[in-house]
Amino acid sequence: MNLFRVPLTEYSDHYDLARFNLSWRVCYFMVVVLTVLGGMLFLLGQPAYVPTVIGAVSVGIFLFILKKTRKYGLVAGIFCLLGTALCQYTLIYYLTQYHMVDVLWIMVIVLYTFFMLGKNWGVVILSLNVVGILLFVFLRLNDNLLLPGELKEGEILALGLNFLICGLLIAFLILQFLNVIKKAENDLRSLNDELMEQNTTVAHQNQEKTVMLSEIHHRVRIIYK
Repeated sequence: MNLFRVPLTEYSDHYDLARFNLSWRVCYFMVVVLTVLGGMLFLLGQPAYVPTVIGAVSVGIFLFILKKTRKYGLVAGIFCLLGTALCQYTLIYYLTQYHMVDVLWIMVIVLYTFFMLGKNWGVVILSLNVVGILLFVFLRLNDNLLLPGELKEGEILALGLNFLICGLLIAFLILQFLNVIKKAENDLRSLNDELMEQNTTVAHQNQEKTVMLSEIHHRVRIIYK
C-alpha cells in the first residue's frame, strides 16, 4: 500500500485538486520530518522540541482530516494559523536558540498560504509574521545575540536538518505553483485551439450557406424570367 498516494476527491477543478494534493503531500512530509526533528531536539535537550512535536502531532491530525473529509479548506486555514503561532512563539520565547531557520519556516508558511488560500489570506499571514519579526528585532534580538553559546555537533546537525527541510519545502511549493501555471497555460492554449477550430468550421458553413443562397437566388431569377 502506498501511504504517500493522494486520496481520491470529488474536486473537478484543476486548481482545487492541485491544492488538495499539495496539502496532503506537505502534511505527509512534515509529519515524518518533524517527528524525526522533534526526537533529535529532545535528545539534545533543546527546548524547541516542544513546538516541533506540537507541529508533528498537528499535521498528523490534518492528514486524518484530509483523509476523512477529502476537503482542504479547513486544514489549510488551521495549518497557516497554527504554523504562524508556532513560528512566532519559537522566535520570541526561545532566546538561547539560533533563529536563522525560523525565517525559512515563516517563508514556508507564507508561500503555502498564498498558494492554498489566495491573496487575502496570504497578506494577512505575511503581515502577522512581519509584525512578529519586527517585535523580535526591536525587543529580543540583543538578548538573543548575547545568550546562545557554541553549538555542539548534534545541534549543528539539527540546525542543518532544519535548513534542509525548509529548503525542500520551499522548492516543492514553488514547483507546484509553476506546475499549476503551466497547466493553466496548456488549458488556455487548448481552449484557444478549440475556438479557432470552431470558428473555422462556422466560417466554412457560412460560406456554404452563402453559395447555396446565391444559387437559389439565381435559379429563382431564371424561373421568373
